[in-house]
Amino acid sequence: MKYFESNKEIKFADAFLDLVAVAHVADCMNTNTLENRYINKVGLSNIFNEGLKALIKQQAYSLFRMKTEDITEEFLDNCRLTQTQVAYYIAPLVNALIRVGNQNEKDLLFKAFTETYALEEIPSTKRGHSNETETISEQNARNCANARARQNKEKEKAGELLDIQIIEDCLDENQILVLHADDLNVSTTLTGLCATEIVSRYKKPVLLGRTNSEGLFRGSVRGVSNCELTDTKQFLLDSNLMDYAEGHSQAFGFSIKGKNIPKLLEYANTKLSEINFNEGVYEVDFIVAGNYSKLNDLILDLTKNDGESFGQFNPEPKILVKNIILNKKDIRIVGAAKNVINFTFNNIKYVMFKAEKIIKEINGLNNKINLTVIGTPNRNEYMGNVSPQIVISDVEIKEDDYLSF
Repeated sequence: MKYFESNKEIKFADAFLDLVAVAHVADCMNTNTLENRYINKVGLSNIFNEGLKALIKQQAYSLFRMKTEDITEEFLDNCRLTQTQVAYYIAPLVNALIRVGNQNEKDLLFKAFTETYALEEIPSTKRGHSNETETISEQNARNCANARARQNKEKEKAGELLDIQIIEDCLDENQILVLHADDLNVSTTLTGLCATEIVSRYKKPVLLGRTNSEGLFRGSVRGVSNCELTDTKQFLLDSNLMDYAEGHSQAFGFSIKGKNIPKLLEYANTKLSEINFNEGVYEVDFIVAGNYSKLNDLILDLTKNDGESFGQFNPEPKILVKNIILNKKDIRIVGAAKNVINFTFNNIKYVMFKAEKIIKEINGLNNKINLTVIGTPNRNEYMGNVSPQIVISDVEIKEDDYLSF
C-alpha cells in the first residue's frame, strides 16, 4: 500500500495500521521484527477504524474499568491499546463470531470494519429497542460479545463430555491425551478451544480430532505451557507416525491414520515417561522477596511503555516473588465463578485468574500462609490512578513454610 501511495500520491495506508496491528496480535505474529513492532506500536496508538472503536466501547470495563456510556468519541480518538489488551479482550470477540456466528452476523462483521458501511444506520436488534436504529459497528460489537458467550457455553458442554471420555476410558494414564470429538455435537471450529480447555484441566498435551471416511484422525493439538516439552509439534513429527502436523509449536493442526494411534501413545508414554507436566518449568527474569523495597519501582519501570513491544517470541518479563506471608483472610476470592484470587502485599496488588486449584489448597490451610508466586508485571489503571500489579501465572505453597499458632 505504501508503494501504491508513492506512485499515486494518495495517502491512506497509515489509516489501516490499527486493523493490521490487531490482526498481528490475533495471529500471534513475531514481534521481534522491527517492521511488525512498528506496525503494532503505531497501529494500536492510533485507532481510526469505527468497527474497532465499537469493540473497544463494548469492552470498556475489561479494558479500562469504565462504563460503556462513559466512553466518548474523544476518548476513543485518543486511546491506545496494548498487545495484551488486544489478545485478551478484542481478538477473542472477533474469533468467537467467526467460529459460531451465522452468515448474516459474519457479513455484518466484515461491513463493520469497512469505512463505507461502518456508520450506516440499520434497525436495532437490541432487546427493548426494536423501534430504534443503530450503526452496523454497534450491532456487530454486541453480536461479537454474544457470540463469545455462546462459544463459551458450547466449550463448557464439550469439556464435560470430554471429562467423561477421559474418566471412563482411563485416558489420563497416558502422557498425552488422544480424544475423539465425533460425538461432541460442537462445530469443528471449536476443536482448538476445547483442546485448550482440556490442557488447562489435565496439564497434558491434547490431540482432539474426528475420524473421517478414509480412516484419518484429524483435528487440533494443544501443548502444555511452561514444561520440558517445549515443541509438541516436532515431538509428534519425530515419531514418524503423523501424516502431517502444521502450525505453531504448541498449537497446530494434525492428521494421523487411526490405526497408528496406539503406536503414537506407546511412543509418547516411553519418551515422556520422566516428565511431570504438573511441575511447571519457568524462565524468570527477576527473583525478589515479597518485601523488596523497590519492587514497586521495578514493576512501573518494566511497564512504562504499556508493554507495547511484548508479544509472540518477545514475551512479557516474568518475576518470581518469594516469602509473601499473609493471613488467609487477606486473600479475596472474587469473580462471577469465584475462581479469581487477589491480595495486596507490600503495596503491590496480586491477582490470579482460573485459580480453582489454589483456592481449594488455601481453604485447607492454617491462618498464616507463605506464598511464592511467578507472574508478569502489570499496571492497574482505574479512574486515572496507576498502581503496580502482578498477574500470577503460578503459585507455590510449601508445607514446611506454613506458619501456625
